[in-house]
Amino acid sequence: MTAETDAPEIPAPAPPGRLPIRGALYWSIQSARLIGVGWALWGCVYFAFYWSDRAFVVESAARYFSADISGMALWQHAAGVAAMGVGFALSLAAIRFGLALLGLYLAGEVFSPLASVLLRRAALFGLAARLLEFPTRPLSGWLFSLHLPPEKQIHFWLIRPDDLVILMLLASLAAIASVQKAAAEMAQDHAQIV
Repeated sequence: MTAETDAPEIPAPAPPGRLPIRGALYWSIQSARLIGVGWALWGCVYFAFYWSDRAFVVESAARYFSADISGMALWQHAAGVAAMGVGFALSLAAIRFGLALLGLYLAGEVFSPLASVLLRRAALFGLAARLLEFPTRPLSGWLFSLHLPPEKQIHFWLIRPDDLVILMLLASLAAIASVQKAAAEMAQDHAQIV
């Protein structure tokens, strides 16, 4: 309140494209950032220990495919790991863009052109990673079993229901990025008029 008018002071509006982030929204963004960092760290540890452990790969193949791939050559193991690694690297890139986007949101830049670019990149890298998993799952199994006779090699195709849900959500994020870009452009146009 001011002494002259006894009326409450009205805070200045945020600049176009910037919104103050507080309360539950702040903690939601922080939680999402924590989950993203946690997933990336967990994924790196899991990928490094699971895929680098040849004995575990052999045991998993025996359990899931009833295949004895214990005679797998080093190059087969490396090729199978590399096939899975490409998709994992794309997932890490999606997380990186998602974390940058959340940081931008915390800075109040919700409807900025950069926010729409980061959202689109996170969505597209996530889509690429998930779509790449479809061929690399059977490719890695086949590579691991390539030393076996053709009738004993691992051949499978796996698309799980959660794959489709994740693809739908990522495609939705890519569409929302286009909407966010249009909103950022409108906010800039509005700021020039006012």
